[in-house]
Amino acid sequence: MNDTLVVYFSGKDAKTSATADAARNLASVTGADLHEIKLQNPYSTDFATLVKEAQRDKDADARPALAGPAIDLTPYRTVILGFPNWCGTAPMPVFSFMDEHMKDGSLIGKRIIPFIINDGAGMQNSVDDLRTHYPELDIEDGEAFEHNKLDNASLKAIDWIQELM
Repeated sequence: MNDTLVVYFSGKDAKTSATADAARNLASVTGADLHEIKLQNPYSTDFATLVKEAQRDKDADARPALAGPAIDLTPYRTVILGFPNWCGTAPMPVFSFMDEHMKDGSLIGKRIIPFIINDGAGMQNSVDDLRTHYPELDIEDGEAFEHNKLDNASLKAIDWIQELM
């Protein structure tokens, strides 16, 4: 087992998600294990509805329930954390994942490297908000990649992660 894990939340079908595609590429290049954050009650597949649901959860500082058993983070030293930029920050399911692993202490001492997929807005407050919520964690600056330039973004992500690792 590698000591690196790529964890991602795609927000939609992982087969067509730019975030999932980038996560798979990063896991492949680094030899890392891969884990998808999934919800018990997934967001809508209709984009307009999904945006409303995401904004509702952000406004409520909600922690949507995650599906499946929690992954054991104990064997990993590095967590590459991918997600789309939703409403200027990380999606609330990412905070659910982080909270879950803060409760069991398994994120403490890990190197956390975020990558944010966006439609041109960059990472906005994503990393700052994670640092504010989890000041005891080592959350690096990370990088943002544009969704509408996925082929370029994937190549850039590969170059980026190889430099960091």
